[in-house]
Amino acid sequence: MAQISAAEAHAQVGNESVLFLDVRRPDELEAIGKVSAKKYLNIIHTNVSAEFGKADDDFKVAYAMDKPGVEDEIIVYCKAGGRSAMAQDRFIFLDACRNFQFIYKFSIS
Repeated sequence: MAQISAAEAHAQVGNESVLFLDVRRPDELEAIGKVSAKKYLNIIHTNVSAEFGKADDDFKVAYAMDKPGVEDEIIVYCKAGGRSAMAQDRFIFLDACRNFQFIYKFSIS
């Protein structure tokens, strides 16, 4: 798993081919805000396996976007890094994505 800096992540916010996966709880999104990325999803870390394990059509219905393929780029983040690391472990277990990046600390602004 590759770790990138917050500056590198911010440089990708406008890139439509990069999915920003926020694994924080909904109450944290409400209190702190979210990244204004072109391609964004919020799935809490404990649900990553179930959601990315869905059939492609079911994922598209749930999130109004195609399910990322194994070669698609995903930037996984949370408040401090622990939950994003757990989410990435789930991707490895599912073999759902091989091109993800991890941010230890990521400022929303």
